[in-house]
Amino acid sequence: MKTPVQMNLDNDKVMNTSIKIISSILILAFFSHCSKNEDPKPAASVNGQVVFWTHVDDNIGNVEVTLGGVKQTITKVIGIGGPACGQSGFATYQNANGSYSFTANEITTPFRKWSGNVSFTTDKCAKFQLLK
Repeated sequence: MKTPVQMNLDNDKVMNTSIKIISSILILAFFSHCSKNEDPKPAASVNGQVVFWTHVDDNIGNVEVTLGGVKQTITKVIGIGGPACGQSGFATYQNANGSYSFTANEITTPFRKWSGNVSFTTDKCAKFQLLK
């Protein structure tokens, strides 16, 4: 018959062996999902962008643009070609494909107003110039 000390030693050996086996299984499971030849693929975009802008020669002041309930302010002007989407000082919006209505109001005199629709296309940056 085994003494209580011998039984505890046997239980410790079983426990240590079980921990080693479980650890090995977890490590193998983790590394089996990794591959040196696979590059992670970025998630496909379903959104497009539109940037609103004014031309330097049109002498238009700051303009508040509202699209989908979100207001942004154009605080800069630019020459031919317009800004890039996301460029500071211009109003850039990102939405799913489709046509969306907007309003725009000049904050300073003569308080011009614009309204209309803009189209968003996946992975495209459309430029929408507010004309004098």
